[in-house]
Amino acid sequence: MIAEKITDLAQGHKHISIIRNGSWGAFWLEPFIEIEKNGNRKGTSYLNKKISHLSSIEELFDDFYNSNPFNIMDIDFIKRQTRLVFSRIGLYDPLDLNQYRNSHGYKGLEKSFEIGQQQTINEIKKSGLNGRGGAAFPTAIKMQTVL
Repeated sequence: MIAEKITDLAQGHKHISIIRNGSWGAFWLEPFIEIEKNGNRKGTSYLNKKISHLSSIEELFDDFYNSNPFNIMDIDFIKRQTRLVFSRIGLYDPLDLNQYRNSHGYKGLEKSFEIGQQQTINEIKKSGLNGRGGAAFPTAIKMQTVL
């Protein structure tokens, strides 16, 4: 598996941190690897690509940079989207609750505790939030039903 191989190659290199996360939704590119260096993120597809022969992290970096990496935000499929749920993909480890807390991930939950159940539902109704399924059923109606 590519992620395991990269993790093995990076061991002992304190200046390298690996963040595994979900999909960009661009399945034709996955597995997709991004490297951030000096605040500049570039990525490349490792679909149908083998890295088992690589024996050092330096070889991986050479392989990566020789594959013409690009900014995924330049892909039309991604560029046309307004990403809300996935706006921070790749920036934080999704399993690190401290990073989530520090990026204000619990802000909405904290507010709902402050204002209470019914006011939370009223706010959701006012926002027009719908389900992400094909029917786009109003979320406030679902919540009101179980309250």
